[in-house]
Amino acid sequence: TILKTKHSNLEQFKISPELMISEELPAKTSCVVIGPGLGTKPGIIEENVDFLKNWIKTTEKPYIVFDADMMTWNGLPDLLQEINNIDNIKIILTPHLSELSRLIKDIDVKTLADEPEKKLELAVKLNQLYPKTTVIMKSTNTFIASEGKVFVCTDGVQSLAKGGSGDVLAGMAGALLSQGYSAKEAAITDNCSFLPLEVSPWKEEALKSINIPRKDCISQARNAGYDAIDSANWLTKFYLDIQSSKPEECC
Repeated sequence: TILKTKHSNLEQFKISPELMISEELPAKTSCVVIGPGLGTKPGIIEENVDFLKNWIKTTEKPYIVFDADMMTWNGLPDLLQEINNIDNIKIILTPHLSELSRLIKDIDVKTLADEPEKKLELAVKLNQLYPKTTVIMKSTNTFIASEGKVFVCTDGVQSLAKGGSGDVLAGMAGALLSQGYSAKEAAITDNCSFLPLEVSPWKEEALKSINIPRKDCISQARNAGYDAIDSANWLTKFYLDIQSSKPEECC
């Protein structure tokens, strides 16, 4: 359901999607994805945040995905601090590196892109600041910070480097939360649906050296009996080990 507000611009749609537009959220709504298509006109984000806060008050288990234009809002850190104190809440953030540098202002995009260890440090910091928030740090190697741990999707694909792919990712994360996934499970399952692990010959040797069974992608690992968390664990270990052994060829 798309929530209609006074700032909604329905003229942008060639075919009016009345079936998707509502004056209010359905009573059984368990998850809200906020940000895609929101815009940055004065007052629009604040209006939607007020709505979000009211919805949280009436929901026993509120699940939220923050994406896109919400990442540009200066009030986001304070909002996260506030809602991380709420019982039973699940929160996912989906920033790319530029958005991440705005959220944590003491680090720049180039440093995040060039130094994977800085992402690891930042992941720890984010979990300390917002303990009930899972952060999907979108980049060539997507880092997922959740519950004090960091998971790495080791290979991106160029086809995702386009407008709209992040909206799909946010929507999938929201759908998984609605089905009862934890924020960590939703983030890992969501990203690993997109990001295959391509094993080149030297990576094959790296896998053998750290005693990790070869799998072409995480979905095959899950079919072989690994759950999302176990699969992400061995992929992350693999990534960190090969970063130190052959960084010039890694990803």
